[in-house]
Amino acid sequence: MKKKAYLVVSLARTMGAGGSFIGKRLASRLGCRYLDRELLVEAAHRLHKDPEALEAYDERHLSFWERTRMAYAFGLAETPYAPPPVTVDDMELFDTQKAILREAAARGPVVVVGRAAFAIMRDEPGLLSVFLHAPFDQRVRRTQKVYKLPSVEEAKEMVAQSDRQREHFIKAASGLDWRDQQHYHLCLDTFRLGTATSIELVYTAAMEVAGNLAEHQEEIF
Repeated sequence: MKKKAYLVVSLARTMGAGGSFIGKRLASRLGCRYLDRELLVEAAHRLHKDPEALEAYDERHLSFWERTRMAYAFGLAETPYAPPPVTVDDMELFDTQKAILREAAARGPVVVVGRAAFAIMRDEPGLLSVFLHAPFDQRVRRTQKVYKLPSVEEAKEMVAQSDRQREHFIKAASGLDWRDQQHYHLCLDTFRLGTATSIELVYTAAMEVAGNLAEHQEEIF
């Protein structure tokens, strides 16, 4: 018997583009599970680690040896980076979060923010992959406000560093270019469109994907 497929909305995002805000409201609108930091917390529980300690590894660049091990699965060789000083195997963390995501998606529809989900779940028939972005200056302003940073320069560095880390993490984890639009079904400028319109557009697309799935199997929701 063929396994049932569910809607999976993957939201890749640049820092300051409102990914978490949009993800939470989208999940509420769809009436499905929202996965973001919950993946990290569950992974920490399974690995018997402190979630706060694992934050240093979450969606960050991977060490040379971890990327070397990943190369066997993804055929990738990257420039080495030193891992954060925390005693946990970052490959183990990635694999654990990947397993949790797949388990959740096998039980029902989900909205997941980040975690290279667009690559991990790319073979799922119910996947809707979305890339949320915004102009750099607007992301800097939002980040300074959200994190209450004292200067624009600090916010600029925070956003730029986040972009670099996510780019290297996803390249190491999947072999894919994070910003390549061909990996996404929908790319939205959340500053130009606004969060409300962005949510509405992703919701409409998600319902279309869910409807197409329903034509080939039992009702999803």
